[in-house]
Amino acid sequence: MEVKKTTERQVLKTIMDDYYDLIKTRGWQPYTNAKSVAMNLHVEAGELAEHFTWLLESDLDQLSEAKKSAIGDELGDVMLNVLHLASLYEIDILKATQEKLEKIKQAYPIGDEKLRQVYLRED
Repeated sequence: MEVKKTTERQVLKTIMDDYYDLIKTRGWQPYTNAKSVAMNLHVEAGELAEHFTWLLESDLDQLSEAKKSAIGDELGDVMLNVLHLASLYEIDILKATQEKLEKIKQAYPIGDEKLRQVYLRED
């Protein structure tokens, strides 16, 4: 799949078509309702987080290629579950993401100390 020659929406559709084909050919449809997908998203996000458990700040820039590949696998699992859940509710994930980004910009304008206070627990 050549990303340069297509739009992001087309790439996502191709990925989801392949994913739905995988689900169908393996008979996994009964296990792909919204609740199951949301729960699996949580599991996969946890598996992603496991790769960072007990790493020091100094370790983060020195990950092995094998570790990066394993992280990529988990990111793929997370992404498939996000796309699947969005699809089940007919949510345009690109539009929803863009809208969320705008909401964040509005909630935390440049120079506003509110975000710093939230993350650093400063009063």
